[in-house]
Amino acid sequence: MKQTDIRNFVFVALVLALGSSFAAGQYVCSTSSASGICGPYNDTEVTDNAGGNSNVQNDVWNPQSGWSETLYTVSEGRWWVTANMASGYTGVQSYPDTDILFSSWSPSANPTISSFSYMYSSWVSTVPTTSSTIEDSGYDMWFNSYGNEVMIQTQVVNRSACTTYMTVLATSLSFGGSHGVPSNPWNLCRNGGAGSELVFQWVPPSSGSTNFGISSGTVDIYDMLNYLLNNGYLPSGSTITAIQYGFEIGSTGGTNENFYLDAFSLTASH
Repeated sequence: MKQTDIRNFVFVALVLALGSSFAAGQYVCSTSSASGICGPYNDTEVTDNAGGNSNVQNDVWNPQSGWSETLYTVSEGRWWVTANMASGYTGVQSYPDTDILFSSWSPSANPTISSFSYMYSSWVSTVPTTSSTIEDSGYDMWFNSYGNEVMIQTQVVNRSACTTYMTVLATSLSFGGSHGVPSNPWNLCRNGGAGSELVFQWVPPSSGSTNFGISSGTVDIYDMLNYLLNNGYLPSGSTITAIQYGFEIGSTGGTNENFYLDAFSLTASH
């Protein structure tokens, strides 16, 4: 393929250090609504549609009594939430996330996975790891007009490995090695019967720890999706609807805890 034929779409947030870079008052949008959204953002490098296809959403979709969550955004790739979720709740109450919609990607809306030649993503996150925090961080990806769901869980806090309570499809898979993406270890699980949500999860340590994964890194999304296509876990010709990155928050121990996302990026050739 000629260089001039390659369409590169890069969604890159400011690469700034955590901590002081999130000083109070630096956010440009804030919402405490369960369905609150900041955006859309007009990063024209995401698509060629003058932007407007990326948002950050609070997404408190399963609230329990007494919850609160406030989202603060600097950009679609740099934001944080202050959440207060009931102590001991093991499910998911909210998924604050960056939401990238593919409905306007050129040359075709909702492009097929196979129309890309590469797709990888990087992030830096900081999450609480107290004994009362219950959370997992990672990607939630949707395909075929929200008909199929794939998660990539990059960090887990006080949750069991997926291999202990989901259907195990494969273990110790390795993806990466191209475009500067390191080879990373993953297990693949399915949350239910055939056609249910697929979950790539960072391989936990042999000690059986319920705190594992990485808080920053790069993943080869294209390599992982090709594996699913080649092994029949996703339908042939699957189209990409949305890619999200955020925090599945179950509990903060009934106190305020902060979850930070910084330097998130998505890079692809289509």
